Amino acid sequence: MLDPQTTADVLKILVHVAWVDRHVQPSQVDLIRRAGAAANVPADEMAAIEEALQHDPATLRFDLARLRARRADVLEAARVMIAIDGVVSDAEESMLEALEHLLDPASDDP
Repeated sequence: MLDPQTTADVLKILVHVAWVDRHVQPSQVDLIRRAGAAANVPADEMAAIEEALQHDPATLRFDLARLRARRADVLEAARVMIAIDGVVSDAEESMLEALEHLLDPASDDP
């Protein structure tokens, strides 16, 4: 299990994944809420995540180094988030590819 702050960073990425097709599904919201509660993510972090779920994730900030250190976990969580509604859009596929690149330790992306 991930520590609460790492989980918060993963959930922030998952909010971006959920929003990529502009259709945040109730099952995606539920997954994020349950994971946050199970990991005891700090209340201020969950409040920011909840706000982004309702509006726009652009303001969410995460620790890229922390996520790169847990690359496999993050990518698996993203795959679950993408598939949870039973429909995988082209935008979601593209997002997964972008995440794979972003989380590659050899990547120069910030």
